[in-house]
Amino acid sequence: MEDDRVFIEATLDEDGRVQVPPEALERLDVQPGDRIRFVLDASVLWLQPTVWTLNNLQGAIIPRRQPLDIDRLIDEAKQAKAEDTVRKMREGKM
Repeated sequence: MEDDRVFIEATLDEDGRVQVPPEALERLDVQPGDRIRFVLDASVLWLQPTVWTLNNLQGAIIPRRQPLDIDRLIDEAKQAKAEDTVRKMREGKM
């Protein structure tokens, strides 16, 4: 098995930040604004792109309106149809 590791060094600034070198960003195929994950394994820190799935996006988007209550809509349609039928019967149109 071929070792795919590349060692790249960077300097920690006084605020604890590190600029990820361009070579690493290219290998990870990440762009500015992409989310990344830090994985601490014993004394090794791994950096990996965050993979978006439906599971980890759940709840990320807040709906602008409440979801439809299908049962309520069906009941309202039945009630409207019943009222329309009664009205037509009273008017002698049925």
